[in-house]
Amino acid sequence: MDVLSILGSPRRAGNTARVLDWVEEVFHEAGSAVERISIGDRDIRPCTGCFACKLRPGSLCIQRDDANGLFGQMQDADIVLVATPVYCFGFPSPLKALIDRSVCLVSEFGQPGHASVMEGRRVGLVATAEGPIGRNLDLLVEPFELLCDYWKATSVGHLLVPGCTRPEDMGEGICSQAHTYAQALLSRQTES
Repeated sequence: MDVLSILGSPRRAGNTARVLDWVEEVFHEAGSAVERISIGDRDIRPCTGCFACKLRPGSLCIQRDDANGLFGQMQDADIVLVATPVYCFGFPSPLKALIDRSVCLVSEFGQPGHASVMEGRRVGLVATAEGPIGRNLDLLVEPFELLCDYWKATSVGHLLVPGCTRPEDMGEGICSQAHTYAQALLSRQTES
């Protein structure tokens, strides 16, 4: 199984990265190929709303940056894990730019039977925050689920980790949650 994890945090060694490490451990131990992309290391510009991708069906974005390559990797993966902290009740701007640019992956949205190159991909959410789940982390769930619907991808659920202050303060409880989440994803994959 090929797993692509997208670290949406600008902090490569922060709380979200630590939780993602634990999730990825389970996939590594199961023999899966795991690749992590740190969004902060990529040149992903904001969507300009030009809709050139809609004028040429089947084409990707006309901007020359790292987004199209990342979209190709997402299409090739069996599971895509989006890992992110909460920034001002939403996704951090580098990750949001990638999400906005994903408009090029979908055609005929709003029409019966719209198409997406992400159709059938399994996509999971791993999210961390210093604050609580309620009115904080939970605010990412609906946009994530809507994105999966837009992409025609299969949501494989989410892991929400509140109370994150420093990576070194995260304990076995969080590690156990991360392992349980990843094991559930593996078991769903083998059932299908």
